Amino acid sequence: MKKEIILGAIIALIFFSIASVYSDTQVGVKTGDWIRYDYTVSGAPAGTPLPQWFKVEFLNVEGTTATIRMTMHYADGTEQNQTATMNIATGSGGSLSIQGLVIPSGTTTGNTVYITGYGSVAIAGETTKAGRTAVHASFSSGGTQLTYYWDIQTGVLVEASVVSGTMTGSAEVTETNMWQAQALDQTILYILVIVVIAIAAVTVIFFRIRRKKPPEEVALPAPQS
Repeated sequence: MKKEIILGAIIALIFFSIASVYSDTQVGVKTGDWIRYDYTVSGAPAGTPLPQWFKVEFLNVEGTTATIRMTMHYADGTEQNQTATMNIATGSGGSLSIQGLVIPSGTTTGNTVYITGYGSVAIAGETTKAGRTAVHASFSSGGTQLTYYWDIQTGVLVEASVVSGTMTGSAEVTETNMWQAQALDQTILYILVIVVIAIAAVTVIFFRIRRKKPPEEVALPAPQS
């Protein structure tokens, strides 16, 4: 019985360690993730270079620190690239044209996130965007009003709108490699959980059989006359 208790404790510890890797993390993105958005602008002064789309790539993610490259593609065919490093947990750092590209995963209504240039922003609610469960927030500065939507599971921006004077703009996600990757991660977690449970069940059955099995009788040789 003592062996069973010790073994059960070890199995529980393994299970807890596996689950905590997923539940305690603040970062829902990893190295190699990317996401692309279509960008539309109206009301801009004549001759203003207007972007058509932009792509965000997570070049390196270690802990809560991410190195991000953003490529902006303009209507005239030219492109601009920016690379910056930010702390996803605090929102500090980074000098990209669009702030708030990623926030901590699992952020919910009532939480606050820090966006450079705008300070702490309160999450106002939850909705669905681009087929994903998302949280949203609205904030303003210097006459510019913005509304952002972030995917809860990964923390990445999925939709945004901005109004500044007569000009309005919007960005919506069109392509990414992240949703499939997240689905794979969950599948791996489920498999690990099933394997751990199966090992625990087999171990318990094994010890019960050993405890209940009667000792074998040894046949003695018949006495010779």
